[in-house]
Amino acid sequence: MRMYGNTIVDCKRIAYNPCALDEYEVTIKPCGEHEQIIYTLVGPFERDEDVCDRIYWQWLKGKAGK
Repeated sequence: MRMYGNTIVDCKRIAYNPCALDEYEVTIKPCGEHEQIIYTLVGPFERDEDVCDRIYWQWLKGKAGK
């Protein structure tokens, strides 16, 4: 779990695949808003913290574009 300002981002591996990409569930909980759950595929060398960072910044870009 990582904190970005008033937003909590939690990454959890939900499917492990030794021959391909793993699947992660990323929960984004902005303060005062509904939580959002994003599913993503992750390569074998990407750490949990990097997954949280990547998904958070993508989510933030999408939110700013609305």
